[in-house]
Amino acid sequence: MSGKSLKTVLLATGVAFALSPIAASVAAEVNKNNDFEKITVKARKRDESIIEVPLSVKAFTADDLEEAGLAELESLADFTPNLDFQNMGNSQPGRLNSVIRFRGMDMTISTPANQTGGFFVDAVNILGGASSVSFTDIAQVEVIRGPQPVYFGRGTFGGAINYTTVTPQDEFSGQISASYSPTFGSNDMNVYVEGALTDSINARLTAFTRTQGAPFTANDGGALGEETTDGLSLILAINPNDKLSIKTRLAYSEDDDGAPSAMALSYANIGNVPVGSAITLPTNAGDFTTAFSHAWLQGDVPYFSPSTNTGFYDISIANAYFFEDQSANGIGDGTYHLSDLLAERPESGDTPSLNRIGLRSDLLAFSTDVTYYISDDLTFSGLLGYNKKDSTQIRDADQTDIQAWTLSTYLELESWSAEARLNFDNAGPLRWMIGANFSEIDQMGDVDGGWNVWDGLYSAYAPFYGADQTFLLGYGLSTGGNGLDVTNVKTAAVFGSVEYDITDMVTVVAEGRYQRDESYSQQGATTSTLGEKVELSYNDFLPRVSVIVSPDDNTNVFLSYSEAVLPGFFNDTLASLDAADLAYAQSLYPELEVEVDQEKLKAYELGFKQSALDGALWYSVVAFYQEWDNQKSSGQFPQFTNPETGYTSPIFLIATTTGSSTQTGIETEGRWMITDNLNVQFAYGYVESEYDNYTSNALRSALGLPRGTFLLANGNTLPRSPKHSAAIGLTYSDDLTAEWGYSARLDTTYRSETFADELNLTTIEGYTLTNFRLSFENNDGLALEVFCTNCLDKDGWATGRRSTDFTHPLFAATAAVVDPITPREVGVRFRYDF
Repeated sequence: MSGKSLKTVLLATGVAFALSPIAASVAAEVNKNNDFEKITVKARKRDESIIEVPLSVKAFTADDLEEAGLAELESLADFTPNLDFQNMGNSQPGRLNSVIRFRGMDMTISTPANQTGGFFVDAVNILGGASSVSFTDIAQVEVIRGPQPVYFGRGTFGGAINYTTVTPQDEFSGQISASYSPTFGSNDMNVYVEGALTDSINARLTAFTRTQGAPFTANDGGALGEETTDGLSLILAINPNDKLSIKTRLAYSEDDDGAPSAMALSYANIGNVPVGSAITLPTNAGDFTTAFSHAWLQGDVPYFSPSTNTGFYDISIANAYFFEDQSANGIGDGTYHLSDLLAERPESGDTPSLNRIGLRSDLLAFSTDVTYYISDDLTFSGLLGYNKKDSTQIRDADQTDIQAWTLSTYLELESWSAEARLNFDNAGPLRWMIGANFSEIDQMGDVDGGWNVWDGLYSAYAPFYGADQTFLLGYGLSTGGNGLDVTNVKTAAVFGSVEYDITDMVTVVAEGRYQRDESYSQQGATTSTLGEKVELSYNDFLPRVSVIVSPDDNTNVFLSYSEAVLPGFFNDTLASLDAADLAYAQSLYPELEVEVDQEKLKAYELGFKQSALDGALWYSVVAFYQEWDNQKSSGQFPQFTNPETGYTSPIFLIATTTGSSTQTGIETEGRWMITDNLNVQFAYGYVESEYDNYTSNALRSALGLPRGTFLLANGNTLPRSPKHSAAIGLTYSDDLTAEWGYSARLDTTYRSETFADELNLTTIEGYTLTNFRLSFENNDGLALEVFCTNCLDKDGWATGRRSTDFTHPLFAATAAVVDPITPREVGVRFRYDF
């Protein structure tokens, strides 16, 4: 039976059972007082039932997070269809530049200021904070798929994740919880107290520490994969009268990580396609028969125990030149310690100090949310937010055991925003909202570069290139900076919605956002070598139109259309050409443009949501189709000479170009309280994320293609995009005695295989993970729990993508950068509520 047929049978069987007398009799046994709580979401910045909101939303309440043992976004993503979040962002390991991906939408290079998915806490964008914010004072997590610029603004091209924090109550209470796993030493502790400070002010103070122990040991004896976050937060709820409410949150946290567990596997070592193997490829010049110039891997990336360099070491130089100084009086013979060479960086930013392999980050976040009820019909809301994250990372940049390349990088992120909204709802057929928003973000540091220490790479070039390249002989050491990026973005917008009930069953919704986006960016090796500012500005209207049909109080069907944009790009190399030379270049290569247009997304969604069986069951099914145009790529074009002007282009003429792709799929999820004791939560996602028209320069060298000839990836799947993702959780709870009760929770998640690159020959094997928790709780607020994660001890790669083999001469070979699945952990946890 085919996969499609099987899914059809399962769906038909599930629907038939849900409507059958057996299901109805089971539901009748459920005490209505134990029905699932009515989940309310803020996806459109107002309280709505998850059944009623015409969006694809996956919501996790605080109880959901605790029952499943979820502590951060990376583990939550396993339970969310068509969401991919790994601490390994592009190909950099660790928590420096994590990336949120929705519905198989992958970008070649993502930065905190330019991503397809946005991260918010209390509707305030937390730039670069997705991997640093814990769930300690979170009341609910909402994963909102599809374009969300109308309400959340910039950076929500493919979707948004919003954490809603708790609102302190006036009754004094608190909680102490802790867990420990002897497997790798993972542990956490959370403490909070809350209550009334005055008649009108309630407060909650939270402190937490969380450590993921090191699951792996490198060949040099160092630990791999340890991550620690410590934090404090204070939330104030101020209610001076019945009309005015103010909620303010101030949070500070620190990340302190060891060497990451991601590693690079060279195709020269693990490949099964040898150099010289013939291949015929679709290219922009037609079908092209060529031969692999480097070894390649077809099929799954094999699993190896991770290992990279985890500590500093000495570098001994004898009869060698310093690469930047080609005179006979180059670097003197001697021994140099890696820490001293890294410390030569001219500037390191206002970021935490670090003198080891690892990462340190400081995150400060502040928000104030104001609600004022002008009348029964009219409500004013205001939102102010500020956050700053400073990070320093030192990593083994080649990500192997070879002592070849170490990189020191820093990243400063800062953003603030202000918003005002006016909502009208008189319980009649017409509802509307109008708002204004202003935000500014600053990004400075090394997004894809840093201060480099290359040890011995250059001396290795001569044997590879032969005697005609003897000028490289002897250069055993090099240091230098690259990849420094300075970006500033200011966005001003007005937005709003009009919602009208045409009949009791049919509602139409028109929502939109008009925004002006102004940005400038500079690149260089250091602050003293930054180039000229590249300024871009855009005016956009971003609509969303929905039709909602509600045949009864428990059913909603919706159809929607929405749009989103990402900033374009300025090819400064082309901009430096005079008109005649630019025209000549474009006559040779028509795809060359000085200013690349914005990326644009058009999304269509058809959803069906229903609560059934007297409230014991609710489910949602959303089908979607998306068109992603002007998707950024890049090309390396042959050197040319204009015969009329005599101008000769650079040897490496690299320019950003564009392509397109589509995403088609479904997202389904729900909850079913089968009996008073047994309930199930389920979720499934399917996505076909395919290139329609896309040229790739990244593989040109390895595939033996000449400059200007690019792989045409049309019809191939975007990297890191699993077609299938699923999760199911079963919870059984009952009383043991009059004082004690217990619950058992079993979770299984699935993620299908992904491709490592746009060629679609190399794959990351799919995997299934199983978690189990058994807890006991008494009437006095004491809970004890034993748990295991990845109980079946599945090994393999959680994610991976093609990269460069940075241990190979001139970085000309290919590798896969992969991040391993965390092995099985067993531990205990306790909680005491007072």
